Amino acid sequence: MQTGEKNRTDPVAAVIRDVRAELGASQAKFAGMLGVKQPTVAQLENGRRRPSPRMAYRLAQVSGKPLETFVAAYYERVTQ
Repeated sequence: MQTGEKNRTDPVAAVIRDVRAELGASQAKFAGMLGVKQPTVAQLENGRRRPSPRMAYRLAQVSGKPLETFVAAYYERVTQ
């Protein structure tokens, strides 16, 4: 499996990409909503960075999704 393929199947990254797409936001706009810079969003979406508990909370606030959405995606990745 190539790195790009792995990142596309990373459940945490996929959930974050899906949330941003549902909001119709660019990475820059989404970063502003989360209170981070655009490169942080790019790293979260490509699986190079994991959301901290605080970031998971912000993702839940911004998306309107339950915090469990982001926690479950993290544990799904850890148990794979």
